[in-house]
Amino acid sequence: MRITSIQTNLYRVPPTIRISDSIQSIHTWEWIITSIHTDAGLTGTGWSYTLGMGGSGLRSIIDDYLAPILVGYETHQIEQIWKTCWEELHANGSGGFTTLAIAPIDIALWDLAAQQRGLPLYKLLGGARDSIPAYGSGINMHLEGQQLADQMREFLDSGYGTVKIKVGRDDPMEDVERVATVRNTIGPTSNYCWMQTNLGAQEKLFAAEKCWKDLVQPGLKNQSLRMTLWGIRTHAPHWQSLLHLAKLYLPNINSPTTFTQMPLMWSKQTYAG
Repeated sequence: MRITSIQTNLYRVPPTIRISDSIQSIHTWEWIITSIHTDAGLTGTGWSYTLGMGGSGLRSIIDDYLAPILVGYETHQIEQIWKTCWEELHANGSGGFTTLAIAPIDIALWDLAAQQRGLPLYKLLGGARDSIPAYGSGINMHLEGQQLADQMREFLDSGYGTVKIKVGRDDPMEDVERVATVRNTIGPTSNYCWMQTNLGAQEKLFAAEKCWKDLVQPGLKNQSLRMTLWGIRTHAPHWQSLLHLAKLYLPNINSPTTFTQMPLMWSKQTYAG
């Protein structure tokens, strides 16, 4: 089965509400959708996305540079096609545009491989399990009060037993209130994790300590509740300070590795295929 043509479309989808976290605001999602057509009549579909910038460039890279050299390849040559695309693009950088342009093509080829064999992709790749754990998550650092509570309640109503909240506001006490809102909304038997992507001033760590003492530690006394705290290791000293707090209130934690691997309890299963 050979590639006869490659078509790429770009879609810009503005969010219906203002969305931001500690490092960025999203005004438009850009979706790059690539279709690989074959001489067998099958079409594979792959995708990539941006947070509002670069989509037209990615479409041009695929249409103007990659598509012409890939027509005629056998679709089962997935690794060779990936290598060919990489060799064409890697001089422009090993990440960013290079990987975002290769991704839709690679995904579309795996889609074709699964279609050709009449299998869902997870089974084609080995089918080690037919379900995966999932948690309710969104970019929600801009939300507080009732809006944040409504989002958490929507996750729970959809069947998720674990939710995630982003923290990292300039005023750390606002995050304390937001975490309290989440805990009060989801109750004592549901789980939450919180992701801090902007570990800046020392007072933020004090706020984290207050969150730990007032909101997290009491829940940990309940054996049915487990939580995890995800930290982005952008600054090692901040990560170490956060780890110090973990050791302070969770004495069994010995390293960043065991810290990030704390177990979560899940109740919603997302099924592949």
